[in-house]
Amino acid sequence: MKKFTNILLIIIILFVIALGVLTPFTFFSKKHPDDVREFTDRITVTKDVLGKVDPSSTMLHKTVSYEDDYTVAYSWVFEGTDRNKIVGMDPAQNVFLTSIIISDEDFNVLYSTVAGSIMADTTLHLKPGTYHITFTHHATRDSFIEFAKEYLCSAEDAEAMADAYDFDNFVTEGEYEMNYYLKFAPKTNARMFSMWFSLFIVMMFLVLVLLCASLSSRKNNLPEFDERQELIRGKAYKTGFFATLILIGIAIIIDSTNLLPFLDSTLLYGITILGGVLVFAVYCVWNEAYFGLNQKSSSVMIILAFIGIMNLFIGIMNYFKGNMFLNGKLSFGFMSFVCAFCFIVLFVTMLLKKINNKIDEEQERNEPVEED
Repeated sequence: MKKFTNILLIIIILFVIALGVLTPFTFFSKKHPDDVREFTDRITVTKDVLGKVDPSSTMLHKTVSYEDDYTVAYSWVFEGTDRNKIVGMDPAQNVFLTSIIISDEDFNVLYSTVAGSIMADTTLHLKPGTYHITFTHHATRDSFIEFAKEYLCSAEDAEAMADAYDFDNFVTEGEYEMNYYLKFAPKTNARMFSMWFSLFIVMMFLVLVLLCASLSSRKNNLPEFDERQELIRGKAYKTGFFATLILIGIAIIIDSTNLLPFLDSTLLYGITILGGVLVFAVYCVWNEAYFGLNQKSSSVMIILAFIGIMNLFIGIMNYFKGNMFLNGKLSFGFMSFVCAFCFIVLFVTMLLKKINNKIDEEQERNEPVEED
């Protein structure tokens, strides 16, 4: 135990040293926070004037104070559509195209793209100065071709690109509300967050490993199971295996039919694997075959609760960092919440099993003893 305490003390000292090194950089990054803008435009399309759009464009300005790599996240969707659910939206909602152009002080184009609705991001290296962000709307083929020739491609390719859109359906008279989202995030902030987060995870992992080593060193390192437990664990493996096969089959159907378009494939198959593992673990716990004869359930429960809380914390950090959605889909960053759910379910199962065992013991004590 003394050895464990000494190692833990060394880890804390190293953490404090790292804290002192990173703090000045953290204050620096706080002076340059992310710039997030959300706004709505009411756009009118006049059918009598061959698809005239009013206003035809909207311009924003971004002042950069220091040179850095910036992640520029942007989106535009018509009112009534969540930007995180663009993948599943009806294409008929796109009654005209919208383009984005990011240019420097001299209006040299740094980035441009066009879409009906979109949620995406790009990385730009920006120097101190003022930058212009222009959103332009295109309800006719001619308007789009002129834009494409100037900002996207050659005249020949612009014609071919225009063929991908049905501009006859775009020219629809009426008023439409467009919701915009624009975010400039300096890479320095993301790097500082990653360094802090990595340092925290490494420290927690080392503490967990040392805690597990300290607990296991008191007795035999490996758990010991009796014959009854081994039989139950064999049944649990079989149950978990077939559960995994069923879940993978369901995942293949969902993936091939795009039944859940907002769900990334890696996340979908990751959930199926964890689902099978959870079935095995819950089966063992409820049938008292999860813990070895030389293990204390309370110690394992504390570790499981700690891991569940850590995964929940990681999931929350992924959400605020913007890693939860990628190209309009729920990404693998959501896996932390899935892991947290599994560990919490396992912890609750152990707790319920303990309560159930105590109730059974009390009932056995209260049963009258039959005399011959």
